[in-house]
Amino acid sequence: NGTKEALNDYNLCISIKRSNEQFAVTANTEEITVITDSLAQVTNKVLLPIAYKFSPQAVVVMFDTFPVSSPTSISGLYYMIHQLRTLAEGRIIVVTEAKGETIKELVKYLK
Repeated sequence: NGTKEALNDYNLCISIKRSNEQFAVTANTEEITVITDSLAQVTNKVLLPIAYKFSPQAVVVMFDTFPVSSPTSISGLYYMIHQLRTLAEGRIIVVTEAKGETIKELVKYLK
């Protein structure tokens, strides 16, 4: 049990889920609800302040589906990734099961 608590001191797992016009952000076990339709606001007000406290050596971003529903969703995701690149001296891994032209554009963006 002490080992698990010690790991939580070094590992930060953040989950961001969207439902209607709000985001639910879970950082390790703490849940934070943000009422906004802007992923950029979630990034600035919740994600980055938490992440900077951890001073990570690498950042891993995983998502099940790529938000191709609107240009706003895509630009919000690009913004979040851009901001996360400021952590860990730019060491970032993006993992997704999504396929298609949008992913090709994301790869170009990350280069």
